[in-house]
Order: sequence, then structure tokens, then C-alpha cells
Amino acid sequence: MTAELRTTSDALSTVTAGGVTVDDGVVSAVPSTPATSPRATAAGIHHEARLRWRGDVVEAMRSLFLYIVSANAAQYAGAVLRDVPNLLTVLRLFAVPVMVLCLVWDDGHETSLRWIACAVFVGAAVTDWLDGFLARRWGAVSAFGKLADPLADKALVLGALATLAYNGEVPWWPLIVIAVREVAVTLGRLAVAKDVVIAASLGGKAKTALQVLALFMLMLPVDSAWVDTVGWWVLVASVAVAVVTGVDYAWRIWRVARAHAGQATTPVDGTRDDEPASAERGGNGA
Repeated sequence: MTAELRTTSDALSTVTAGGVTVDDGVVSAVPSTPATSPRATAAGIHHEARLRWRGDVVEAMRSLFLYIVSANAAQYAGAVLRDVPNLLTVLRLFAVPVMVLCLVWDDGHETSLRWIACAVFVGAAVTDWLDGFLARRWGAVSAFGKLADPLADKALVLGALATLAYNGEVPWWPLIVIAVREVAVTLGRLAVAKDVVIAASLGGKAKTALQVLALFMLMLPVDSAWVDTVGWWVLVASVAVAVVTGVDYAWRIWRVARAHAGQATTPVDGTRDDEPASAERGGNGA
């Protein structure tokens, strides 16, 4: 009986009810979680939904901004790439007077100015190939390029040859022959350009390569007789090829002019006027 009373007393020593704890006569408050009303719950859900909506709007605006920026950047980069061939052509045109002035001031004495002239000539000759390659690869052929590119090529060769003749390093007759040939071929091609694009022949490209090689060797400021000798004979070979290809171009131009006298466009060497001009950027190597 005594043990039962002790157990009952221990059980009743701690009583918790309504957030109040009675432990051996000591009363203490127990924190309880307040009940949440349905209105407060709905307000919280609405607030979270608003935050998510604002986040979605901000993300959408950010995505739109990045898209516009990337589109403009791509368009700008494309425009820059399309202008690179024309920029190289302009640089080649500016290189001609620099080369000529260096050769004139050097006056055949083979000073440091001669090295500068030689380097400018080689760099300009490289851009002659590079601008055509890039124009075809990037589809960046323009009306300016078709007009300025062949003019820059001829200005480079004729400028170097005229300066060497002026300094007395080569005779004048190669310059006269090449100049007459270039003027005649250019005028003839322009006369029929509305109907047919006459592509540069293999002989025309060989002529340009020989001219560049000959002028490079003749401009080199080295004290070596064989370099000048080889350069001279390469120049003579380029003049011969220029005459032969000039006659060939004259024949092709005459055929085109006769065929298109009151007739529709006729293909010449597989090149029509409706084909993209990127096949030959202004007729390099003509």
C-alpha cells in the first residue's frame, strides 16, 4: 500500500496543462506555438507568389538584354570582318607612296631606307593575296573592292618599277610595256564588265608572281651581282608573259564585245555576269 502511494505521488509530481507545468509545486510557463489564422496563411502564399513573379520578370528582362547585346555584337563583328579585305586594299594603296619615297631618298645607295622599301613592298604583296582570300572566304566582296583592288595591285608594281627606272637601276622599256598592257587590259575589262566578268587567267597570275619576285630581287639591298642578274631576267620573263596574256585578254574582250552587241549575256570561260564576283576579287592577277 505504501509503494502504490509513492508511485502515485511521483506521477502527480509533474503535471502539464494549458502551457503551464507544475513540478513538485513549482509552476512554470511552457512556450507554445500560436495558432496561424487562415487569412495570414493566404497572405504569406500571395507574398511568395509575388516574389516569384518578380524574379521571373527580372530573369526574362536579363535574358532579353543579353540576347540583344549578343545579336548586336555578332552583327558588329560581321560588319568588321566584311571590312577587313577593303582595309587591306586601302593599306596597300597607302603603302605605295611610302615605298616610292623610301626608294627615291635611297637613290640606289642601298641604305636602311632600302630595307624599309623592300619590307613595305613584300607586306603589300602579301595583302594582295590575303584580301582576295578573305573576301572569298567571308563573302565580303564589295563594289569598292572590285574597283580598288586591281588598281592597288597595278599601282604597287608600276610604282616600284618606275622608281627603279628613275634611279637608273633598270631601263625604262619594261615599265612602258607593262604600263601599256595594264591600261589596255583594265579599260577593256571595264568596257564589258556590265555583261561578263572576265576571270583572271593562269598566265595573268603567273605574270603577277614573276613581277613581284623580280622587283623584290631588284630592290634587295645586297651586294651580290647574281641577285641583280636573276632579278633582271625574271623581270624580262614577266614582260614577255605580260605581252602574251595581254594579247589573250584582248582576244577574249573582243569576243565578248562582239557576242554582246545587241544580244543576251554569253558565258566566257565559264564565268557569267550573274555569278558572284567573289570568284575573282576585281580580277586579281589579270
